[in-house]
Order: sequence, then C-alpha cells, then structure tokens
Amino acid sequence: MKGEDEVEKFWTETESRLGERVLVYSLGQHGGGYGDVRTGTWGLYYVSETGLHFQTFQSENWFSSILRGRKRAQPTETEMEFHLPLSCIHNVGVARQTSWLRRIFAPEPPTIRADYSLPTGRDGVLEFSMDLKMKEFVETLKTQMLKSD
Repeated sequence: MKGEDEVEKFWTETESRLGERVLVYSLGQHGGGYGDVRTGTWGLYYVSETGLHFQTFQSENWFSSILRGRKRAQPTETEMEFHLPLSCIHNVGVARQTSWLRRIFAPEPPTIRADYSLPTGRDGVLEFSMDLKMKEFVETLKTQMLKSD
C-alpha cells in the first residue's frame, strides 16, 4: 500500500540521515527540559543506536506528514528537532502521579524523565509523555544507554 511505502521511505531516509538504525519510536508530548521546543508540543520521539531524538512536523498529524513526503505545508510553519546523545543521559525512569486524588480527578499520563549532563557542564531533566509503546521505549532507551557506556 502507498501509505506503508511512504512510512518505510521516511524511516529509511531518517536512518540514512542519522547514519544508524532507529530502534523504537512513538508519538509523544514534550514536557520540557531540553531543546528549543515549546512545552506541550506533540511530535515523534525515537531512539537510535546513539541518541534520543524528537522531531515535530508541519502538520497536526505526524503520520500525514510522513505520507505527504515531508513537503512544506506552509512557509510560515517550521519543523523542530533535537538530539540528545545517549552518552549524556545517566538515568531514565517513569514518574507517575502519587496523589490518589489527582489520579482520580485530574489524571495525567505517566511522564518519562531522562536526567542528563552535557559536556558543557549543564545538567537537566528532559520530560515527555507518550501514548503508545512507553514501556518498550523506556526499556530500549535503557538498553542503549548501557551499550553507550
């Protein structure tokens, strides 16, 4: 099918650009802490062999962006992307709401937290949440972190 071919082409091009394989990906919401991306922005998080990546697209739907072949939707829209090397990440975990009242009346999805230290001396915590594959994403990220040590 055409849609599947475009998705495969997107990942082939992404891996070619990175020079390494993409191991896992999921749609996620940026919670802040790294990159020049507004908190609350939705995009595509993915783990490569050496890094954690986040990429936004010009449309509201990342999947439709892949299908249209990354053509520019409007000149005023911009894509944003960042890469955090796995060698800089020293801890990854999932933070869940601890208050039972908040879990009942104001539930939020669990947040993935990645503690990092950059070579510049800057320390920080990247936070994001995702709809699907969270457990697989975190496990893959932890496995790749161990390999990068």
